[in-house]
Amino acid sequence: MRAELLNPFIRSFNHTIASFLNNSPQKKSVQVLSSLNHETNVHVFVGIAGDLSGTVFLSAGKENALRLAAAMTGLEFADFDDISASALQELLNITSGGAATELSQKDINIEITPPTFILGDNIDIRLIFPVISIELFVNNIAVYLNLSVKKKDGQDK
Repeated sequence: MRAELLNPFIRSFNHTIASFLNNSPQKKSVQVLSSLNHETNVHVFVGIAGDLSGTVFLSAGKENALRLAAAMTGLEFADFDDISASALQELLNITSGGAATELSQKDINIEITPPTFILGDNIDIRLIFPVISIELFVNNIAVYLNLSVKKKDGQDK
C-alpha cells in the first residue's frame, strides 16, 4: 500500500483528535500485518468502497478505549455503553470522512460505511489485504489506526 493512500487517514485522524481534544497524536510505530497480533479487544470498523476497497479500523485495549471515550466526551466510563461506544464510532467516522475528502481531491473516490463497534476478548481479525497498523498515543493513550485497502481492481493505485 502506498503512502498516498495511508497518509490521508493519518492526517484526518490527527486533525480529528486535535479538534476533539486539542492534542496531537504521537506516532510510535508502523507495521504491516497479515492479521492483528497486538492485544486489543475494542475495535471500530468502517468499510471502504469505490475506487478503493477494504477497511479502516481503530483498535485499543478496553481500558485505553474507555479513557479515549472519556477524553472525547468529558464523562467517566466504568464500562462501555451507548455513549462511550458512539464516541469511538464518531471518531473513526469523522476520520474516514476527512480521508475520503482528501482522497477525492486526488481523483480517488470512496464511500464509507457506518461504523461498527466490536468488543470482546480473543477476537481473531483476518482481512483479505495486508493491514498497515499505526500505533499512536493520544494523551498517553495507546490506540491503533489500521488500514487494509487496495485499488478496486486489486492493484495499488
